[in-house]
Parts: sequence; C-alpha cells; structure tokens
Amino acid sequence: MLRPALARFICQDAPHICSADLRLEKGMGKRKKERRSRENYLIESAIAEVIVARAGMGSVELAEAKLRAVLDLHPNSEERAEAHNLLAQLCAQTARHAEAMEHIAAAISAEPGMVAELTEALAEMLEKQDEWESAIHVYALGLAHTEHAILHDGLGYCLGKLGRLKEAEQHGRRATELEPDNATYVNDLGYTLVEQGRFQEAQVLFERALILDPSYDLARGNLRLCTEKTSQPAIGPRPKIIPQANKARRPRSGPKGRRPLSPPGPGQDEGTGIQLSQLE
Repeated sequence: MLRPALARFICQDAPHICSADLRLEKGMGKRKKERRSRENYLIESAIAEVIVARAGMGSVELAEAKLRAVLDLHPNSEERAEAHNLLAQLCAQTARHAEAMEHIAAAISAEPGMVAELTEALAEMLEKQDEWESAIHVYALGLAHTEHAILHDGLGYCLGKLGRLKEAEQHGRRATELEPDNATYVNDLGYTLVEQGRFQEAQVLFERALILDPSYDLARGNLRLCTEKTSQPAIGPRPKIIPQANKARRPRSGPKGRRPLSPPGPGQDEGTGIQLSQLE
C-alpha cells in the first residue's frame, strides 16, 4: 500500500512539516532512518507545497522538482511509485499528457499491485478536465496490466461521454460480471442502456441495483425515468437523453487509492488552482 494520508498538512503551518515528517520509528538502523527521512521529507514537502499553492503561497514547480529529486535518490518501490504517481497528476494538470502517461507507467512498474488505484486516480483527474480520450488511454493502460471492475466501469463512462455507447456497454457489462453485487456498476450499465433508448432493459438493471442497495437514490431516480418512458406511447422520434446525467461517479465502492489533483476553477491558474487530497 502507498503511504497513509497526509491530510494533516492541510491544517498545519509549514514550520511544523519538518518535525512531523521526520519522526522516526525506534529500532531502525541509522542508514535506513536517513534514507527514509530524505525520501519521505521530499514527498511530504512536495505535497504540502501543492496544498499551499492554492492560496498563492507555494510553488507547484518547486513541488515537481522535489518529486523528481526523490527519483534521483534511492527510493523504495512504494516511494518511487508515489513520486511517479504525483508527477503524473501534476503533468496531467498542466496538459503534459504524454509525460503523465510515462510517469503512471513507471508508477505501475514500481508497484504492480496498485494498478487499479494508480490508474483510476489519474483517469479521474482527466475526467474532471473533460479529457476523455486521455482518460481512456489511462484506463486501457490499467486494464492491460489487470482486469478490475472499477477500470471497466470508468472506461465505459468515458466511452459513453464520447458517444461510443456499444463499447461503453461492453465494458459496463464486464464490470457487472466481475462484481455482480455492486449496485453502482449495475446502475451505470443501466444508464448506458438508457442512452441507447433501451428503457425496458435498463429498468430491469435499476430494479436490480435497488435490490442490492435499497437506499440508492440515484438508481431510484433512474428507475422512475424508465417507468415514465416505458409507460408512454411511442409517438414520434425517441426523446433525446442528456448523456451521463444520472450516471454515478466518484466516490465509488472500489479500491481506495490516490485522489487526483483537482483542475483549476474559474479564474485560477495552475499555480493556485491545484488541490491534492490523500488516501483516507
């Protein structure tokens, strides 16, 4: 697993960072203490730099330099994966998508057991930027290493946004095959069918999602939509459905991994708009 959350830095002042991240466990050898403190300090300091950059008091460029410095030292596999993962998100945030793909591939190589978490985090950030093609490439990279329901579902979502509904349906169905008891994936597949005008088939899926999770309001709303459509006589052309309007998005019930850097809001630039949230 990647390191625990560092959300405490959001509420702490910069002078406290060094004392917090340089705490060392007893009984560790001096060499290991020094190595861990250097890599951990740079990673945590980079994270803090990104957080305070939102208020215009930090430098994303400095944060990136610190993460690259980690790779020049002797990081273990988790530290190497984390540095590459955060660099991938920073590169994607600043429209360097090819470089982001290189870093996420390196992160996966360092920690193959974290493929789903790493790829989903970067893909989700690209989704927030409406970079659907880039997100599709990230999901495809993840699926080339492991077959995970959350990656199929995410890929189906992105394909649907581009109107590639048949492909979206294929991946949605695979997600439900891998995790048939996941109400979110069943709902998402149902809405992909709604987008194709297949209301009766979708209705069955929404009913199934509600059996799996009776408190799932999104599926209940989608079921109501299907009931209204199927009860109306078919007169004239099929009404247009707003793509993805009722499809579930994050947080999902899949694996917990790095959350992506949020894209800049209105009036923000890369330096002040970047936000980082961590593992819970």
